[in-house]
Amino acid sequence: LCQLFRFLALIGDYSSMIILLPGFPKNVPAMEPMSVAMFLRFKYWKAGEPLIRPGTQEPVKDFQGKPIKCDGAWSSATNLLDFHAAVYNVHKARDNNALKAGGTGFEGADIVSWHRRKE
Repeated sequence: LCQLFRFLALIGDYSSMIILLPGFPKNVPAMEPMSVAMFLRFKYWKAGEPLIRPGTQEPVKDFQGKPIKCDGAWSSATNLLDFHAAVYNVHKARDNNALKAGGTGFEGADIVSWHRRKE
C-alpha cells in the first residue's frame, strides 16, 4: 500500500490518501475507485507507456502537470488479488461506511477490466 500512497500523492488525490494514514480517524472517506483503477493501470501496463484515464483517452498528469508513464512492474493476477485484499482490509479496519452490508467500497467498479493493458 506504500506504492498506492505514493501514486495517490503523485496524482494529487489527497482525500484517498487519508484512509492509509496511521492514527486515522474512523469513518474516513473511501478511496476513489477511479484512482484505484489508474493505479492498477500504472502497475500493469507496459513500462514507459503513457497512463490513460479509464473511460477516456486523456493522459493522466501528476500534480505538476507532467504526463505520468506506467511502471509495468506487475504482471501476475496474484498482484491484483493481493492488492484488492489489502484495499478491502484497509477500508474494513477503518470502519468505512462503504463496507456496510458486506460491501467492498467498489461495487459497480470493474477494477479487473480497468487494469488491462491496451490492445
